[in-house]
Amino acid sequence: MPENYEYLFMDIEWNQIPGTTEIEGREPIQIGILASDEDFSVKKIFSKAIKLKDPDHYNPDTFKVSHVTCESSVQANSEEVILQKMLSTFPKFTYLVVWTQDTYELFRRGMKTYGFSIPRHKVVILQDILMHIAGDGKGPIGFENALKQWKIEYKRNFLHYSKHDANYLFQLF
Repeated sequence: MPENYEYLFMDIEWNQIPGTTEIEGREPIQIGILASDEDFSVKKIFSKAIKLKDPDHYNPDTFKVSHVTCESSVQANSEEVILQKMLSTFPKFTYLVVWTQDTYELFRRGMKTYGFSIPRHKVVILQDILMHIAGDGKGPIGFENALKQWKIEYKRNFLHYSKHDANYLFQLF
């Protein structure tokens, strides 16, 4: 019988096609998930690179932000394969915790594109919650600022690696 996870803490890093700013120009290149039970005991970690569909769309800023080269991205498995592995690894979960709505929208878009059904769940957009608790009310709280404010130990050069960000998300929650 498949294990039911209470919480999935998910991060997706993406490539933004040069000259675009909206979500339509974004393509996932990494996914990281930390799964826990209701007592917040870590049960499973999932971290995969996702193949960039068109290397001509690679944005050089992607390397600066998420440390992913174009060469490594084109050698990864496709988004369809990775999402299928994700679903077989986590067939049931109650809460999906992400940092931003954009992360969740990229996930939903991928699932819809490949005709996959997302298990019934509730979404927690942690940035929105923390903005109300600790933000200045003028805009969203940044991920690194949230880590600092809650005294979460982190390595700056590990930020924007999905597997590490999923763990930091778990700690913030």
